Amino acid sequence: MTDPKSIALDQTMVGDALPPVSTALPGGQLVAGRYELLGLIGSGGMGRVYRAHDRELEEDIALKVLQRDLLGSGLARFIQEVKLARRVTHRNVARTFDIGEHQGERFLTMELVEGEALSDLIVRRGGLGQGEALAIGRQVCAGMAAAHAAGVIHRDLKPDNVLMARDGRAVITDFGIARTHLPGALGGAGMTSGKVLGTPAYMAPEQVESRDDIDARADIYAFGELLYEALTGERAWQGDSPFLVATARLLQPPPDPRARRADLPAPLAELVLRCLARDRDQRFASADDLAQGLDAVAASPRQPAATLPTPTAWQVPRREKTVAVLSFRNLGLPEDAYMVEGLVEDLLDVLASVQGLRVRARGPGPAAGDAAEEGRRLGVDVVVEGSVRRVGPAMRVSARLVGAHDGFQIWSARFDRPLSEAFSLNDEVARAI
Repeated sequence: MTDPKSIALDQTMVGDALPPVSTALPGGQLVAGRYELLGLIGSGGMGRVYRAHDRELEEDIALKVLQRDLLGSGLARFIQEVKLARRVTHRNVARTFDIGEHQGERFLTMELVEGEALSDLIVRRGGLGQGEALAIGRQVCAGMAAAHAAGVIHRDLKPDNVLMARDGRAVITDFGIARTHLPGALGGAGMTSGKVLGTPAYMAPEQVESRDDIDARADIYAFGELLYEALTGERAWQGDSPFLVATARLLQPPPDPRARRADLPAPLAELVLRCLARDRDQRFASADDLAQGLDAVAASPRQPAATLPTPTAWQVPRREKTVAVLSFRNLGLPEDAYMVEGLVEDLLDVLASVQGLRVRARGPGPAAGDAAEEGRRLGVDVVVEGSVRRVGPAMRVSARLVGAHDGFQIWSARFDRPLSEAFSLNDEVARAI
């Protein structure tokens, strides 16, 4: 057993115990003769992040200024962050543009992502629906896979570092402690030997142990923590201090998310637990393998949780009703597909909880007008089909029920909502059905 007293956590390098950031620049200041500071966005372990206007390109960007008291020990790491992050080009990773210096202050410029942090979304909702969590997780996994393919490990993946953009993307930010994992490249250059880098609640066991051979599976572990929190509204590991939080995973098996959310299907809970395996050889081998696991969970049949009363329209005491939810058509941009998938996944979850109703795993969406035929092929009584269209900051969801035996339309409705309510709309659609 590992003795927690032997784990030497450097409290200046863990995300939950960072000193206050001293670097501050006044609003309206022109940085490097090009970037006009418009306001402070937030601060972290390496410095402050400002909203700035790039006068040359006439667009707003994010500008990150390095904390002054880290210039001595952290400058090499800051420059390394830029070199690594610039390798990654993916819609689910915030782009890093350039590095510069202004009046002795080092800074870098990044893509400005408009939206709230995933951590804030989780707190506001008290946890997310299974479909929404899976859809967001799938995007985070895609961004993570792109970073790993470029030889970059994030090393501090957490809900605070995932932004839910207004255009519907989940975007990974802050490669502040990223390190290459390509053989022979950079290695430990610029990194502080023997110090723990990361946020205690999300660090993999090997990070807590300050091992030198950290690889991409540390991000897989952090993803498991992130997904656990998204599904339950609580962190997997909790304690009275960062030290206890970090070392608990060395002494105890990972907690089963079903202990906090009993309605989670076994395949989803098992995926989370596999990510959180103490032995990294027991985790998913890569982000691509994890993506396949997420897709398999999304395609698995739903089991009724008997948490909702049976709606009056479905009260048929002699026989359970059967329903199939077909893939909704995406009438918007290709990048909106994840949002459509998430809506359908949550719709399946809610309908599966209705007593007296059996929900068939969905298949591919049929051609227009073929819903009844698809329903007969699946052997169900009723088919749900629909479409989703996003226009700017708004979305429209259209849904209808079709009898599988006669092809008659039983019910239809249209829901117009702001994009920010995309996933909270699922309950409303399901209850209307």
